[in-house]
Amino acid sequence: MREVQATVTGADVVITCTAAREPLVRRSWLKPGAHVLALGSDGAGKQELDPTILHEADLFVVDSRDQCVRLGELQWAPGEAERAVELGKICAGEAPGRTSGDQLTVCDLTGLGVQDVAAANVVMTRAAEMQARSPTCCRLASL
Repeated sequence: MREVQATVTGADVVITCTAAREPLVRRSWLKPGAHVLALGSDGAGKQELDPTILHEADLFVVDSRDQCVRLGELQWAPGEAERAVELGKICAGEAPGRTSGDQLTVCDLTGLGVQDVAAANVVMTRAAEMQARSPTCCRLASL
């Protein structure tokens, strides 16, 4: 767990894609403005994030609210389902995304296949481009 903590602490972007059945990422490790992309909790009993992360997130995005309640991180924080925003709503301009650089944002993707891969590719590509322009701009963590 210390290796995970060392990897996550201070990261601007944290991407999880594991088969964990207990939280790997703790809220106290995340800095203001961090973005967490959780891909691994895609089945009953799987969990990567401390539920406090969902509760304290300024913006909590899901690919499918119903699916995330059954298979995603919302299994462990069902009280957060009502405030979860579906990614499609943000992409369609029907709901706001991040509005400030210091917001803690979380995106829980349970397996709308193409959406998962596209999102991770965009995040990593843009972060790598930013890093190429300014090597100290951001620190990436991919689990």
